[in-house]
Amino acid sequence: MLSHRTKKFLAGLSAVALLALSACGSDDNTNRNTPSGQVTAETPGPAGTESAPAQSETPVHTETTRNAQRAVVTAAKHVDGIAYSIDRDDNGWEVDVLKGNRKVEVRINAAGTKVRSTENDDTMSQRERRDLKNARVSLEDAIAIASSRMGGNLDEAEFEDDRSQSMWSVTMEVEGVDIEVLLDATNGELLKEKRD
Repeated sequence: MLSHRTKKFLAGLSAVALLALSACGSDDNTNRNTPSGQVTAETPGPAGTESAPAQSETPVHTETTRNAQRAVVTAAKHVDGIAYSIDRDDNGWEVDVLKGNRKVEVRINAAGTKVRSTENDDTMSQRERRDLKNARVSLEDAIAIASSRMGGNLDEAEFEDDRSQSMWSVTMEVEGVDIEVLLDATNGELLKEKRD
């Protein structure tokens, strides 16, 4: 016969196991790595490093922004590379992906779910490739962070690298006004906000 203390322990253990299992079946895109292996907004980084910033608990993602995030994932998986730029075009999204040292332009439908075409582009410099691969915040995460801060619809986003810092430039259209935010690519912190 089990003691009262053992029964309480087993009940608590069961509750923890149920919570863990329910999190495993979640479709909310948290706690995972992107196809490129980059750390997502809520996934801890390598041992001994800080985690990337957590997204807001109540993100203000519009359908357009969710479609953009789907387009980033679709393009990165299709090419098996790292997405580093997205822009709206007339029929959906244009996503640029790094595959090895080559840039690949991937056109995705408006829903962000189907590849319309791909085209090989120029090569990326070794420094830019290194900095993009070392970015702990992915393009998908940068869009989520900007959307959580600004709301509105994604217009465009891209990886920018100057000699001193790597960052994501994300432009959101909010009530007819373009707002560009610059986010640190290593931790997602806001560096600058500009309204056009």
